[in-house]
Parts: sequence; structure tokens; C-alpha cells
Amino acid sequence: MAKLTIAGIPGSLRRGSYSLGLLKAAVELAPPDVEVEVLDISGFPVFNQDDQASPPPNVVAFKERVLAADAVLFSLNEHNYNLSAAEKNVIDWASRPYESSVWNRKPA
Repeated sequence: MAKLTIAGIPGSLRRGSYSLGLLKAAVELAPPDVEVEVLDISGFPVFNQDDQASPPPNVVAFKERVLAADAVLFSLNEHNYNLSAAEKNVIDWASRPYESSVWNRKPA
């Protein structure tokens, strides 16, 4: 039986954030047939549609890891009654350009 792979996406850029801590716990507590990989969202520039055709290398690598995963686990933060800016930025980068969104048909 193949392992189920889950891309873990933290909701904060802070190294000691609770959302990152929860994902680290998911890595440790995952059953043997599940692999949780915590993805790095630091260093993403602010999304600009003018740049979507040629995203930076760290964004390309992120999108490749999400595409390779069977599912996504978001560890979301609430910031000023909304998603954090880092979360929104990651969602925007990974969803563009529209025809190559990594979120299409991806369980989350």
C-alpha cells in the first residue's frame, strides 16, 4: 500500500507559531502509512499578477510539492478577523495562473 502524502501549510511565517507547532505535531502523530510534509512559505514575494507567468523559484518548488501531495492540511491563523496575509499570499500564488492552479481537485 502506498503512503498517503499530505502537504502541511502553516498559517504564519513566525518560527515559533502555533500553526507551525500543530503541523509539527501532525508529522509526529501521523500513522505509519501517512507522511505529512511541512512546506516552507517564507520568502514569497507579495503576489502580483504581472509576475504569475514566471513565479520565483521558491513558489515554483512550493507548487510542485502541493501537486505531488495527495492532500493539503492548512493550519490556519486568525489575524484581524481574517486569514493572515501570509496565508492569503500563498493561496494566491498557488492558484495562479488560473489554468495551472494547484488547488484544483486537491482535498484539503
